Amino acid sequence: MSTPDPSLDKLEVIQTLNAYMHAIDAADTAALRQRVFAANADITLLEPLGVEGYCAFVEAIMQEIRTQHFLLNTLVSVDGDSAQAQSYFIGFHRVPAGPNSEACDAIFGKTDAVTDVVIGGTYADAMVRTPAGWRIRERRIKLLWDNRGPAGQTLAANWMAAD
Repeated sequence: MSTPDPSLDKLEVIQTLNAYMHAIDAADTAALRQRVFAANADITLLEPLGVEGYCAFVEAIMQEIRTQHFLLNTLVSVDGDSAQAQSYFIGFHRVPAGPNSEACDAIFGKTDAVTDVVIGGTYADAMVRTPAGWRIRERRIKLLWDNRGPAGQTLAANWMAAD
């Protein structure tokens, strides 16, 4: 058996975190379950959700909104088969005029018109090495700021010009 390479481990952890961003934007909850999260992962966004609760949340809101998420300034430390990662994120969201689902309203608020919402925050992740690769065992999502307004009049003004 070969000795793990910390540099390669860090790269693989970041690949898992990037896979999360792609899965969220594609509303691919199968990828979240199979490629991103450990089976018993603890995920907190406003409240503890677990994998199934988080996937149900994603399925609910992604039927309503369009998104594009970016992962930034990731720091990773590896210790054997465990790792810690801290990242910033920015997410662009186009939210339809309400009424929207309870899940959508909880994050974006009630909207009377199509609204662009840009959210910045942090991910604090505890990772675990599995036979299938690195997976998120615990994720704490902290929302730090947002910029919102009528579609086309915020920081997201041109990001969906192909509407």
